[in-house]
Amino acid sequence: MGKRVVATPGRKAIVYGAESLLFTPDSAAYVRELGGTDIPIIAVPEARHHLMLDQPLAFVTALRTIVEIWQTSENTAFDQERPV
Repeated sequence: MGKRVVATPGRKAIVYGAESLLFTPDSAAYVRELGGTDIPIIAVPEARHHLMLDQPLAFVTALRTIVEIWQTSENTAFDQERPV
């Protein structure tokens, strides 16, 4: 699955429960190893698979962080493309 995630075009982000048995820090390392260094990977503390139920505020914070990262990268790219 990791190869597919990395190869899929477009923006990607991974938000997972730090206590998840399905996606672990080793899984995150594997995604990075496959070339997913541009994919934000955020572990939500004290959450398992159902992030919205386990840690709703932390989950929203993770999503806001990702949007902020993407907006910042868009603004940086826009500033670089604009003639001076």
